[in-house]
Amino acid sequence: MRTTGHLLWRLPLPACRGAPVVAVFGLLSCCLTSGPEPECGNGVVEFDEQCDCGSGASPPPGCSDNNGDTPDAPCRTDCRLPRCGDFILDAPESCDGSSLGAQTCETLGFVGGDLACDTTCEVDTTGCLSL
Repeated sequence: MRTTGHLLWRLPLPACRGAPVVAVFGLLSCCLTSGPEPECGNGVVEFDEQCDCGSGASPPPGCSDNNGDTPDAPCRTDCRLPRCGDFILDAPESCDGSSLGAQTCETLGFVGGDLACDTTCEVDTTGCLSL
C-alpha cells in the first residue's frame, strides 16, 4: 500500500513471514512488525506449514487425529502432509524408503535377495533372486 506524499510501500516478503517490509527509495529495510514464530503442533496452519492437526487432547476441526508419524496420520509432526518419501508406509504406497511392510523377496515369490523401494514408493525387485 502506498502512503500519500511518501515513497513508502508495504511489501510481503517470505523472510518476514507475511509481515510488511518498508521500502524507501527502492531500498528494503526491516520488517515493520514481528510476531511469534509459527509453531508446528498448535493446531493452526501458519506460514509454510502444509497442515497442522495439533498435538493436544483433541484435534482441531477438519482433522481426524493429531499430527503423527504413524501410518495414515492426517498430518506429520513436521506439519507436512503424508507423502511418498517420508519413510512412513501409508495406503496406497507399496513401500516408503526402508519401510517395506511385511514384504520380502521371498514373500513376493523370489528365492532371496534384497527388496528395495523406489522413489515412487513402489517395490523394486531388481535385487531379488530367481531360480
